Formats: sequence, C-alpha cells, structure tokens
Amino acid sequence: RDLKTIKQKLKYDVLFWFCHSDVTNFDLTKSINPLEVIKDIQKENYSVWYSNNPKDEKMDQVTLAIKQSRLIILCISD
Repeated sequence: RDLKTIKQKLKYDVLFWFCHSDVTNFDLTKSINPLEVIKDIQKENYSVWYSNNPKDEKMDQVTLAIKQSRLIILCISD
C-alpha cells in the first residue's frame, strides 16, 4: 500500500538521459536522434524529463529528477 502511494506521487513517468553529442553530431544513417525518441514517448501520454543541454545540466537537478521518475532511460553512445 505504501509503495503504491509513493508511486502515485512521482512527478515524471520517464527520465531520459542522453549525451549532448548524440544530438549535435547526429547522423541519420548511423543512429537515432534522442529527441525523436522523447517525442514518441510523449505522444503516448507519458511525462518525460530530459535536458535540452545535458552537458551543462547541474547534477542536483538531475538527481532530483531521478528521484521523481518511475523509469530511467540512459542512452549509451560512442
């Protein structure tokens, strides 16, 4: 019962974390644009936290978002 209450109080369904270079050095023939994945998740009516500028994001902001998310997706790239 307590776990269900905690789960209902979370602010985000998904935290989506990716590398800044995945967006700036995007090559359509070799990779998937993280921002397109985020848009697709949002189209399914999930609330998504992500940073427009991950390389400059403050770690306390990221930590808070992690604590407020049900699911965390980390993108791993070259």
